[in-house]
Amino acid sequence: MFTKPTNLGPDVAIEKSGILGYLMGWKGASGHGSASTAMEVMSSVDARGKEVLIVGGLSPVALEVAYALLSRGARVVLACRETEKGKSEAQKLRSDNPSAQVAVMHCDLSTLAGAMAFVEAFKVWKGWRVEGGECKALQSAHGVDFIDGMEEGPTNNYATKRTFGRPDSEIRVLLETATLSCCAPSCPRSYSQTVDLFACHQVWLQLEENQIPNKMVWIQLEEKRIPYRMVTVEMGAYGEKAAWFLEKNPKGLIPVVELDGEVVTESAAIMAVLEAKFPEHNPLIPPEGSEEKKTYDEMMTLVDSPMYSTWSKWIANTIPEEKDAARKAFEDLVDVAEAKLAKLGGPFFLGEMFSLVDVNLIPSFERMVASSLYFKGLNMREGTRWPNLARWYEAMDNRDSYLGTKGDYYTDMDPAGERFANVIDGEEGNSWKLPLSPLSATSFPEPYAREEDPVVHRLEAAAALIRNSGPIARFALRGPGKPGPKEYMCPLADPQAIPALEYEAAMDVALRHVAHALLASMGGSGMPSATIIEACEYLNTRIGVPRDMRMPAARQLRAHINWAADMMGSS
Repeated sequence: MFTKPTNLGPDVAIEKSGILGYLMGWKGASGHGSASTAMEVMSSVDARGKEVLIVGGLSPVALEVAYALLSRGARVVLACRETEKGKSEAQKLRSDNPSAQVAVMHCDLSTLAGAMAFVEAFKVWKGWRVEGGECKALQSAHGVDFIDGMEEGPTNNYATKRTFGRPDSEIRVLLETATLSCCAPSCPRSYSQTVDLFACHQVWLQLEENQIPNKMVWIQLEEKRIPYRMVTVEMGAYGEKAAWFLEKNPKGLIPVVELDGEVVTESAAIMAVLEAKFPEHNPLIPPEGSEEKKTYDEMMTLVDSPMYSTWSKWIANTIPEEKDAARKAFEDLVDVAEAKLAKLGGPFFLGEMFSLVDVNLIPSFERMVASSLYFKGLNMREGTRWPNLARWYEAMDNRDSYLGTKGDYYTDMDPAGERFANVIDGEEGNSWKLPLSPLSATSFPEPYAREEDPVVHRLEAAAALIRNSGPIARFALRGPGKPGPKEYMCPLADPQAIPALEYEAAMDVALRHVAHALLASMGGSGMPSATIIEACEYLNTRIGVPRDMRMPAARQLRAHINWAADMMGSS
């Protein structure tokens, strides 16, 4: 029986029951009728803990229902053909409800094969929800958020934007960059075909084939706390540059910053513009005419010194009778940097003031430190010959802006090296295996300035794995798959490789074992498969720092992937 709406006149006489009553919008026993909105229907419903799948999720009615369900605490999956449009609509839903949990899945019901593919994909998604929920709860318990809470706080490579507590309307800088690591294009280790592998976002900033300027501009923005967005761009050494980027910047040069709509290229020019346009944001250059500015100009001569090229020649030198002279030439130039640091007492090149001198030098020094140990066994951080440099490294490691952008030694290096290479590459049997040795500022061969928190770092690794599990599984299966038709400069780069997708379900199970082990410390059972072991090894060698996660989290993930592979191998 339907109740007559109050907006009808007293003379209206229509049967209050049946289809006519429904079409007229009269309310039934539930208190709702055809004129009721989704929000009205859901007003008294507690949907927390519920998961709702909406097929045809882009229709106006579906989006209204999704909005209402999300407002009542439900987790919603929008199943649709146009996934990019779906992601846009999902973002709109989140803009009104920041805590909304909404996912988008491709669903084409026009064929039986499409329907079956969606069912299988949904099963996988449902499976990962268990680990995802546990990971979210543990992050909350430990006061961290590696998924939604990265716009503020320490420097990281997870956020789509950095606001530093300011409204979005104050974001004037669009930063377009390549994969965020410290290695130059000559480094065959890089991993650009895995851009956004562990990320479910894109970042605005564009970087040239030499990635070192990327770190410089990134650190500057973080130190000055200038609100910005970033987006990643493929580097020519590892894949084809995107058409949208070349249309905007025909030469394809990076870094690129768009400031108030104006495109600026080349790192030195970008950094000068940022200092000029944002003088109120923590100046990193002393005032013109000051004695400090004269010292700054003197220290900046190190940036243009031949130290980096001399280091490159020494590292690449294979002629025995020239090795000693090449090493001495490099060490003599490092002595010059040591003397300049000693001049003002450190810890930075301008004494107590952190400046663009430090920003310009740290990317090249980072790589020199890693490769000198990796190839030649020279520990530049040891502190005996260069105590002021060791103190500078320590001071840099304790700055959030650098620690969040810093690569690990493995990401920096060529796969073929000497001396400590097998330790850095995780091939000596222990460094990438559980249980991991403690990590500290005195760890060898690779130190880490902050106190390690294994539980939190395992959570970070698990969050990175869980939030993008599908693409990670498919990427790993390139290992046992077929190589792409084109070779790129970097041996680990194969963006056109064909993954062995017939093993996707098995790879998914293996990664869930890894996620569970990260969350539960240990546990799981073996799953024999030489193919999946090969995929695990392929994935492990392409985890990049800081692009995918910070160094302590990366070592946890690498070790847990090896744990899963070992269990499968012993089954």
